[in-house]
Amino acid sequence: MPYEFHIDHEKRLIHKKVWGLYNDVEAIESTLRFSQIDVHEEYDELHDLIGVTSYEVSSKTISERARDSVAAEKSEFDGKKVAIVVPSKLVHGMTRMYMGYHEGSKEEIRIFSELQLAQQWLAGSAT
Repeated sequence: MPYEFHIDHEKRLIHKKVWGLYNDVEAIESTLRFSQIDVHEEYDELHDLIGVTSYEVSSKTISERARDSVAAEKSEFDGKKVAIVVPSKLVHGMTRMYMGYHEGSKEEIRIFSELQLAQQWLAGSAT
């Protein structure tokens, strides 16, 4: 399992850290585990992919995860911030693809190349 979650209740933040090989199996498993976190709809998200050394998530899996995420949003969902920190142009491009499939969501998604900038944006001190 090349990923872990940390929940910071004080900051109302779920931090997902990914490292090593990240492929379809891990993407699907981590999405399912994420959906089981009781505050997953209420807290902002930080997806730290900086430690990913090999990214093998297919475009099919990306589109399915994005569409499932949008479909699962409840009508009373107010939205939240999602910061994704990427290690390469490939992962940046695949994340942009996810954002395209994720259209219509109330989540505000931003891509970063530096963890500190993502954290500042989530804390409201950067645009």
